[in-house]
Amino acid sequence: SKRTVADVFLIPIGVLKVALDVVAKLRSAEINTDVDIMGRGISKNLQYADSLEIPYALIVGENEVTAGKYTLREMDSGKEEKLPITKIIKKLQS
Repeated sequence: SKRTVADVFLIPIGVLKVALDVVAKLRSAEINTDVDIMGRGISKNLQYADSLEIPYALIVGENEVTAGKYTLREMDSGKEEKLPITKIIKKLQS
């Protein structure tokens, strides 16, 4: 069977522990989430998400953690917004 493509690809920037926490929240909200655990750079990860046609990338770095908002990037348009996890879940569920 074809592997279902994720709704969102999470890119951790040096904060894997927090990132995995975010992944758990997304998955418990039934949002199909893939995460980079290889520590690749942002552009490599965005290319990867694009090649799999994953609609959203979620960037979780130290700045995001401090702000309590994560960068959600719409892969089609390249549009980015910084949102708290609750808003990200709402958006991805709609």
